[in-house]
Amino acid sequence: MVEQHEDGRASFKVFAPHAGHVELVGSFTGWHDRPAPMKRGDDGWWRTTLALEPGDHEFQYLIDHREWRADYAAGGIRLNEFGTWVSLLTVVAPEVRLRVRTPAHAHAA
Repeated sequence: MVEQHEDGRASFKVFAPHAGHVELVGSFTGWHDRPAPMKRGDDGWWRTTLALEPGDHEFQYLIDHREWRADYAAGGIRLNEFGTWVSLLTVVAPEVRLRVRTPAHAHAA
């Protein structure tokens, strides 16, 4: 599962209660170059949160260094050139909110 936050971060979680090690790998980690370690909760869900650049991304969960698992609850899936399913995620640019500051003397009458 993926939850996107307004600030551009995304929280990932996968249920793998018997796993000893889970990493998030994808186009945003260079796949094997910079895998994102996930932390196991007492409930069997593994979690991590990353800041992602806006755009289209692909990812999978790598469980115990051997099982590649797609996230079917993400923004879609596709079959890659290795014959496995990869998850799709589109990150939109965070909304920029401008705050207008009124000079202090403007309030005096």
